[in-house]
Amino acid sequence: MSIIRSKDVVDIILKTLGIVDPDISRHGEITAYLLYKLLKKSDIEFTKQELLDYVLIGLLHDIGLYQGDVALKESESEEPGPHSLYGYLFVKFLSPLGDKADIIKYHHVNLNRYSMLQMDEKDKKVLKYLSVVDKMEQFRSGILPSTYFKEKRDITFSGHVFDLFMELEAKEHVLENLGNGSYKEEMYHFWQTNPMNERYKDKFLEMLVYTIDFRSEVTVIHTMSTVNFAEQLGKLLRLSPEEINHIHYGALLHDLGKIAIPLKILESTSRLSDKEMEVMKSHVKVTEYILEDFIHPVVLQLAVRHHEKLDGSGYPYGLEEKDLTLS
Repeated sequence: MSIIRSKDVVDIILKTLGIVDPDISRHGEITAYLLYKLLKKSDIEFTKQELLDYVLIGLLHDIGLYQGDVALKESESEEPGPHSLYGYLFVKFLSPLGDKADIIKYHHVNLNRYSMLQMDEKDKKVLKYLSVVDKMEQFRSGILPSTYFKEKRDITFSGHVFDLFMELEAKEHVLENLGNGSYKEEMYHFWQTNPMNERYKDKFLEMLVYTIDFRSEVTVIHTMSTVNFAEQLGKLLRLSPEEINHIHYGALLHDLGKIAIPLKILESTSRLSDKEMEVMKSHVKVTEYILEDFIHPVVLQLAVRHHEKLDGSGYPYGLEEKDLTLS
């Protein structure tokens, strides 16, 4: 049994970030779908790997919003705004898509700046596509007025790409697919037929963990330190490569639920009150909620049991020594 599939990685990302703001998570999912459909209609030829990479860029284009202290809305401008810069840094240095991170950096920059951007020409084309589908999804959600596309044509977005999108809509009714939910089946098929390799899956989960850990100065290196210590202990115990791989993913994902914990509790330097401690403890159940449908059961056990104790005094289930095994 595979530890994790490509589709599971995507679902874990969406489910985790959706806990913070379901609207932003949904926006990323829908933007990825619209970008995928537009890329397929394009006269540009993309390799299978390029198509996967660009759709993932669409999925993650607003990941900078999860840094926590940036505005939820950026208007078009001459320079990238805060969430575009945060997203660029996450993707550039913490994901396998570093060479395409400029697309995220400039996705809110005015069209007249594009000629000055030092970017790969194919990436620049995709930037134009992303700009249009991002705005189309904002229009569909009521964020942009109905007059926007007439007033801002060839100012903040490419009129040619907009026309291409409208041709796509007339033929395939992609906006209707969003309304009735059928787009999810198309994307399920896409993730199944365009799988990530193991390095991609691992790096995207690492990026997700860093997105959470970077919310707090207290937690910023906690997860990766835990991964390193856990793997070294596994090697000292002469565990099998499969068992060490389970430990790797269990350690990597064990604190995903902390995304639901308020920063004032995560960063508290004083003893937590009983009520605050109960909130802190809830991160384990949130981790279980995120992972339960998407991960190998042994990895799920490792992630969920990291606060259990041999004498049964731990949480969330009060398990004892006889219950705490790798199998």
